[in-house]
Amino acid sequence: MLEVVFSDSEKGSMKVAKKYNAKTMLGGAMGYIGKKPTKAESEQDFENQAVGESSQDVVNIGFLLDIGDISGEIDGNERQNVFQKVWGRFDFDIKDQEQFFQNQRKDMEKLLSAAKDGIPIRIWKSDAPYSSSGFSYSANGYNDFSDANKSRRARFRRISECGYG
Repeated sequence: MLEVVFSDSEKGSMKVAKKYNAKTMLGGAMGYIGKKPTKAESEQDFENQAVGESSQDVVNIGFLLDIGDISGEIDGNERQNVFQKVWGRFDFDIKDQEQFFQNQRKDMEKLLSAAKDGIPIRIWKSDAPYSSSGFSYSANGYNDFSDANKSRRARFRRISECGYG
């Protein structure tokens, strides 16, 4: 199953969730805001199971779709200009920008290929503007394939409906 998320952070978290194993995971909280959980509460938080399958089956359809004009090409000059305005102050050079858009294109191609080939797709959406915009864009792209083959359907579920968030 291909997992679709709408930010780099979510992509990294989903990759970890697909291979989660409490016995081999390192780390933990460095500090707490509020009451520190008991040992039993902490152990309960980590007894869940992994999402499963390959961590390579995760794509991020980002493109900063919640910012600026989105009427042009998804990865066209307009979108790259928006990227530069948002991230330019953080010392991103042109190579970093090209890498970002290349990764986005690769993930988009993977999503379109999965839809075309009838691979199950699960989209993880929140109410954040970037997520809603990415979801709308992805669902619209999927309609091109589902209209051609009515037997292939994606199941769209909100993160909160899955028990996450």
